[in-house]
Amino acid sequence: MSILLNEYGAELISKILVAGSQEEVKFIVNNSLKNLEQNKVNAEHIAGFIDTTITQLETFNPMKKDSKQWSNIKMARIHLQHIKREFELSPGKKEGKI
Repeated sequence: MSILLNEYGAELISKILVAGSQEEVKFIVNNSLKNLEQNKVNAEHIAGFIDTTITQLETFNPMKKDSKQWSNIKMARIHLQHIKREFELSPGKKEGKI
């Protein structure tokens, strides 16, 4: 399972880097998480996926990315951190739902 999520995370980051706008970044992130839910991925695995993706985005060096890519990375991190906070406060977390 983790190998597949790692590959899925790499695809997500690739899409984030080429997104044309911050709204597109949010759409890509939301769509990716929705796909995980629709494929019945366990809520704990999704939470781990979010954490791992945030960590991976934090490792990027701004000097090695153009301004658009860096803007996309920052937006994705902010959006994922917001989703993570909502998830942690959600009563559905106890039931295994996102």
